[in-house]
Amino acid sequence: KYTVKKFYMNETGTDWMAPVDDVRYGTTGATVTLDFEKEAAEGFTIDETNSSKSATIAGDGNTVLVIYYNRDKQNVTINGKTEEKFYGEVITTPETPDAEPGYEFGGWVDEDDKPVEFPVTVGTEDIVIKPVWNKVSYNLTFKDAKGNVISGPVKTEFDADITAPEVDDKEGYTFVGWIA
Repeated sequence: KYTVKKFYMNETGTDWMAPVDDVRYGTTGATVTLDFEKEAAEGFTIDETNSSKSATIAGDGNTVLVIYYNRDKQNVTINGKTEEKFYGEVITTPETPDAEPGYEFGGWVDEDDKPVEFPVTVGTEDIVIKPVWNKVSYNLTFKDAKGNVISGPVKTEFDADITAPEVDDKEGYTFVGWIA
């Protein structure tokens, strides 16, 4: 028998997690060679320089091969800012960005405009998360100087063109416009 010790990099990329021991069986005196393609793990790249690829199986069962798995990194772009994050790292809800006048924040979507639910775990592909901006809607009501409703309410969006109602002439007065 022999053991393949698998060391996986932690989610912050600063250390190795406790090894996973994979006990295998072979013939004493035989050379065992690991096929790194078959040993691959999603989200990780094998560090072939520091891993042991082959060994001769000793009769005492103490033969150990070691594989180091470096955690892959992905680009994560949130609201136009890109950072590298490790596979398996958890992304929490970002701060709500400031809205431009006439718009309100409507949530987060991915690059395909599908809603994003937080927390998000980094996988094997880059992530793009962007804010949704909704135009603010208003209900407009036109009133005369005494507060009597002339027209409305009419629903409109910020910065949209509106048509004011016709105003009847009033003897002795000149209509100069509407005020908010």
